[in-house]
Amino acid sequence: MRIVTSEQMRELDRRASEEYGVPSILLMENAGLRAFDVAFRMLGECGGNSVIVVCGRGNNGGDGLVVARHLDQVGVGVRVFVAGRIDEIKGDAKINLDIAIKSGVKVEEISDIARLKSALAHSHLVVDALFGTGLKGEITGLAAQVIEEINACGKPVLSLDLPSGVDADAGRILGTAVYADETITFGLPKIGLAQYPGA
Repeated sequence: MRIVTSEQMRELDRRASEEYGVPSILLMENAGLRAFDVAFRMLGECGGNSVIVVCGRGNNGGDGLVVARHLDQVGVGVRVFVAGRIDEIKGDAKINLDIAIKSGVKVEEISDIARLKSALAHSHLVVDALFGTGLKGEITGLAAQVIEEINACGKPVLSLDLPSGVDADAGRILGTAVYADETITFGLPKIGLAQYPGA
C-alpha cells in the first residue's frame, strides 16, 4: 500500500484538478460523501440520531460541512460548530458552508466552550473536521480547548483525513490531538497515520 506525505497528497490533488480537469469542489464533495457513509454507519451502531460536526476554517472543515449536509438530508439531527470566525472561511469550504446554511444545517461559531460541551453531551456521534494535513504548528487556545472537550465527552469520534493534532508527516502530536475511534483518510493514507503515536 502506498502512503504519502502531506505535500505529495497536495500535489496529487493539484494534478487531479489542473491536469485531469477534476474540480477541487468535486474532490471535497467526494471526500465528504465517503465520510458521510462512515458516519452514518457509526451512528447506526451506537443507536443514535444526533451528530456534532466540529469544523475548522480550512478544507478539512469543508469536508465536515459536506458530511453535515448529507446527514441532514437523511434526517439526522446535526449541528456544526466552527472553531474560529465563520466569515474567515474561504474557497471550496466557503461554498460548502453556504450550501449547508441554505439547506438548513445549523452552523455556529464556538464563542462559548460551555455551549459546545453541552451539545457534545447530548450528541451520539462527533465528527472531527478541525485540522487536516495542513496543520504544522502546535495547537493552542480555543482549538486546544475544543479538542479537550471532544476527548472528554465520551462519544464515538470520527476524524476526517487524520485526527486533528496529528502531524500528517511524522505522526507526532502537535500539542494535543483528538482521540478518534475511527479515521477515514482521503486519497491515500498519510505517513503520520502509520507512525507512533499518530497510528
